[in-house]
Amino acid sequence: MNGSLRRLGVALLVALVGAQVGCATNGSVPGGSAQADPRLQQQASFFSKSGFQACGAGVLLGFLGSKLGKGSDRQAAVTGAAACGALMGANYYLEGRRTQYANKEQQLQAMLADLRDDNAQLSGLLAATRRVVAEDKAKIDRVNTALVARKIDKAQAEKQLAGVDANRRQLEKSLADAEQRRNNWRQIASTERSSGTDTSQLDAELARLDQQVADLRGQLAEINNYRSIAVLG
Repeated sequence: MNGSLRRLGVALLVALVGAQVGCATNGSVPGGSAQADPRLQQQASFFSKSGFQACGAGVLLGFLGSKLGKGSDRQAAVTGAAACGALMGANYYLEGRRTQYANKEQQLQAMLADLRDDNAQLSGLLAATRRVVAEDKAKIDRVNTALVARKIDKAQAEKQLAGVDANRRQLEKSLADAEQRRNNWRQIASTERSSGTDTSQLDAELARLDQQVADLRGQLAEINNYRSIAVLG
């Protein structure tokens, strides 16, 4: 490939990776100026670092690798893509694993490792969520008490609860991401099952993922309900 095409390939990779880095590292929460609790943002960051993205980047690099020249340009592209990856779905993930591993057993073990890692990461998010929700409920109680006692007015109360509302928005985003991740794993397990693969281990891990997603949904519902019955409404 000549120099101009090589530079174009690198530019495309950098643009793709740069877009994903911007998305993954932006800590702001739409809908308000208040920031979500750092514990929720930190634990939720695994959604941008999964095997889906890594394998998606691997597929892209595998295609471009034979066309990009050797040297610093190619290395920069590889390093940048590996740092974040391309947000791709189940089909790209499966293609990536099939490209990386020569036989079904190796592919299955790699998938299991990725799914177990997702479960471990989601478990950490749930633990942080439970702590934050408990603290937010206590904060709502304190603000309600002060409001009823007329120690603060409604505007002050709303300001004090802005962080609680930012946390709720962050949890809504995390739940949507977790549900999408779960749906991807369902598609992967279904595809593997239809090809004759024994997916019993995948299914067991997927059941755990299902339960954790349900638990996260329950935590969000709990804080939403608590917030809705507060004096502020």
